[in-house]
Amino acid sequence: MTPSPHLARGLGWVLVSILCWVPLFPVAKRALPIVDAFALGSIRYAIGSVLFVGLLVVMEGKRALRYDGRWEESSRIADRAAERGRPVAATMITSARDRLLLRPGYWTASGLVYVNGERVRVDTARTRQMAGWIQRELGARSARESIDPVNRYFRRMLNCPRQMLDSAILADTSRLDSVCNYR
Repeated sequence: MTPSPHLARGLGWVLVSILCWVPLFPVAKRALPIVDAFALGSIRYAIGSVLFVGLLVVMEGKRALRYDGRWEESSRIADRAAERGRPVAATMITSARDRLLLRPGYWTASGLVYVNGERVRVDTARTRQMAGWIQRELGARSARESIDPVNRYFRRMLNCPRQMLDSAILADTSRLDSVCNYR
């Protein structure tokens, strides 16, 4: 078996990754007594995101940042999975419009994902199981206070399975539309 011609390049990128991560530990050791761990992580990921987007533009051009045509490829992958009898699932943050672009048809809420194929609006057994797990793990805890709303957003997302069960009983789905992308 001959080594891939891209082996040296791949190993080079691994080395770059290592060189980027190594300074994290001495910096964190000095910064954590002064800066909140969440703020330090946010700063680190913000810097990393800017660097990686810049690297993407340098390596692949500005066209790599455009979104057009991406659903076509995702849709083909979903179609192949369905042809093989595999479930096609989309995360709950995927809008109803985007789920239909991915794969037309019915989407069933199942825990924290939507699964394509069945005509049932909510898989109550799986959703009840997920709601119970979230209740055991998080209880009534609220999201950690922060100026960044992402904590509150995802905590509301984790309430979706319980709210879906309630809406299945009450036949009222209006409050699920914005957070849970239920439509």
